[in-house]
Amino acid sequence: MPKKSIPQNHRDLGEFFRSVDLAENRTDIPSAEVFTDDGVAELERSADAKDSEVRARISGTAKKLRQVGGNKPFAVVPPDWEAFLDGLEQSHPNFVALIEVLRDQFALTTLFGDGRVSLPPVLLDGPPGIGKTDLALTLAAWLKAPLLCLDMASAQSGAALAGSDAFWSNSQPGRLFDTLALGPVANPVVMLDELDKVATGGRYSPEAALYQLLEPKSASRFRDLSVPQVPLDASHVFWIATTNVVELLSTPIRSRFVELSIPAPTREQVLKIVHSIYAGLRERKVWGHALHERLPDDVADMLADCTPRAIRVHLERACGRAARRGRSDLTREDVVIEKKTAPRRVIGFTGDL
Repeated sequence: MPKKSIPQNHRDLGEFFRSVDLAENRTDIPSAEVFTDDGVAELERSADAKDSEVRARISGTAKKLRQVGGNKPFAVVPPDWEAFLDGLEQSHPNFVALIEVLRDQFALTTLFGDGRVSLPPVLLDGPPGIGKTDLALTLAAWLKAPLLCLDMASAQSGAALAGSDAFWSNSQPGRLFDTLALGPVANPVVMLDELDKVATGGRYSPEAALYQLLEPKSASRFRDLSVPQVPLDASHVFWIATTNVVELLSTPIRSRFVELSIPAPTREQVLKIVHSIYAGLRERKVWGHALHERLPDDVADMLADCTPRAIRVHLERACGRAARRGRSDLTREDVVIEKKTAPRRVIGFTGDL
């Protein structure tokens, strides 16, 4: 049978993919061996020379690993990916660059691959409050993949990623180990929020672990410092990083990402975002069903100068004010946007305290 040509207009791709029988090339859900039984056995043997407390901790970890097993399925791209990305373009119109990357990757894995979620590390750079974190959370939820969100601004060491050194009696595996080795899939989503604020330099810098983890070849034999006997295949992790000032990152780290500049939305785009956030409140909040179907344009216009993060806060508070007044529809009087004043500058000796 001759192959069908792929349409150039992405909006026609949905019908095209639905017409392709992928089941004939796929007998089961794809999977990968995240860790081996040999690694677990090596971990168990390492407990022999330890004191009782450490031996109990190692035995507990080994037991959990044997219970969950090292062979894990991949999270796969849902069949409604085209409709989802069309909706994402409406709710996050300033993220077109990322959405186009997703369209390309989803088309490749759905048509020519086995459907697994397989994406290069992506870095979203842009001003604060424009929806970078929200989009990453939305994407992970739709993929139904476990999400590990790390606040890199508060990370003082690489322990969250790579664990603490087994030399210490209170050594613990990192959160990546828990998410990957003890989790349900081989390709979880890991979000590195505000990566430009991470502490750099030194053996225990969070940045140090990323040099290995962001390279597929070295990531395929990643070892947590607390459980070095069990190498993990972390090469399938989908990494999403966000920055406000990407220039603060080291060149080696930047080079490991597909770097996308996300602009602040235009006023026209913000108005779309306002209506999208309002629709999301109606859909997801337990009280959302009581709200009027559409947000008035004059109310949306009041929020057009706010960031997406602030819009959500103002809309929720406006809904509360309307409820207190016995209404399900929002009016301009329900929206209160307080102007922030600059902090008072202290002059003199006390200003240095």
